[in-house]
Amino acid sequence: MDAASFYPELDSLDRVRAYACLGGLPAYLGYWRPGIGLAANLQESVLLPGHMLFADAQDLLSTEFHQEALYAS
Repeated sequence: MDAASFYPELDSLDRVRAYACLGGLPAYLGYWRPGIGLAANLQESVLLPGHMLFADAQDLLSTEFHQEALYAS
């Protein structure tokens, strides 16, 4: 699996989890900090209010769909 090379320091299960959260998008991978583990990386990006990755899902929904309230519910 080529995706495993994105997260070489993680065990197999955490590689799958990391890929499920961040995929292989270069913009997302740019925030990955090798050596601190999956949980710490997610806490410092996806779960941190104010971080670009925290707001990204809502931003994508609002630009792609015109009935934002329906999708947010």
